[in-house]
Amino acid sequence: PADYPLIKPDTLKKLVEAYQTTRSKIIYPRYASAKGHPPILSIELMEEILHFQQPGGLRKILERYQSESEYLEVSDRFILMDMDTIKDYERMVNANIEDQQFAKDE
Repeated sequence: PADYPLIKPDTLKKLVEAYQTTRSKIIYPRYASAKGHPPILSIELMEEILHFQQPGGLRKILERYQSESEYLEVSDRFILMDMDTIKDYERMVNANIEDQQFAKDE
């Protein structure tokens, strides 16, 4: 996802694997019990998403299928870090530097 650029490839792999082993229409990643991005969506939702023209956009559709959703706990805090502004960008740069420093110290 373009506005979540620091999500680890392993996180995406785990989401896809979880989706492939479940019948849920949506799989959300979760870090420290907080729902993050990107959700993995079933192909069954494609037509509805493409033709939805009501207020609320994709969020409204996702709310409809909440009971058919599952959560996958991941160890990737970057699923919670959206980048839409310069301030978000600066926060992500600092978080990434911290993450790299932590990995070196291990």
